[in-house]
Amino acid sequence: MANYMRFIGDTHGKSIILEDMMRFAPDERSIHVGDFGVGFPKKGDEKLRNVLNTVNGDHKFIRGNHDCLFKLKHHFKDHWITDGHYDETLDMMFIGGAWSIDWMYRTPGKDWWHDEQIHEKFFDKIIKRYCEIKPKFVVTHDLPASVSYEMFGGHYRTMYENNTNFCLEKMFKAHQPALWCAGHWHDKRNWNIGSTNFIVVPMDKCVDIDLDNY
Repeated sequence: MANYMRFIGDTHGKSIILEDMMRFAPDERSIHVGDFGVGFPKKGDEKLRNVLNTVNGDHKFIRGNHDCLFKLKHHFKDHWITDGHYDETLDMMFIGGAWSIDWMYRTPGKDWWHDEQIHEKFFDKIIKRYCEIKPKFVVTHDLPASVSYEMFGGHYRTMYENNTNFCLEKMFKAHQPALWCAGHWHDKRNWNIGSTNFIVVPMDKCVDIDLDNY
C-alpha cells in the first residue's frame, strides 16, 4: 500500500487554492513548504485558519520568508511545524525561513519581517541535531546554496549568499538524505544530486510523493 504525502508549494495566502489542494490530498494529509501567507493584511489570516480547521485530515506547514513568525506562534501553533522539528515517525526534519531578495522594497511589519531567517545561533543547534539524527527526509523552504545554483543556474537569486542557504549547505555536506523537498523558487524541479532526490514544489501547485519509494 502506497504511503503518499502531498507537498504543497507557496500559496501566499490564496485560501481557495490551498483548500482545494488540501481537500483532495491522498490519505488526507499534506505538508505545505512555506510562504503560507500568514500576516499579510489583505490576504486574511482568518480565511487560512478556517481552511485548516474545516478540511479533514492532517495538514501542516513550515514557514517561508513571507510568513509572520509572531502570528505563527500565537495563532497557528496547531498546524505550524516549528523550525528544526524532527518527526520520528516519518523520519523527517523541517526547517523554515528564507531571505527575501526584495526586502528593501517591503514594509516592515506588513509584508516583511526582520526574523524571516532563523537566527545563526539557533541554526547551529539545528545543524548539530541534524548531523546526529541523519533524517531520511528533509523539508525546507529554501535550498542549499550549491543546489539552488545547480538547479536554477544563472537565476538572479543565486548571486546572493545568505545565512539560510549557507546553513542548509552545511547540512547537505554533512548528510545527504534520500529526499529533500523545498519551495521558495516557484518553479518545479526534480533533480538527483549526490544521494539525494531534490524536489522543488511549484507555486500554487502540489506534488504527491510515495515515501515508501525512498
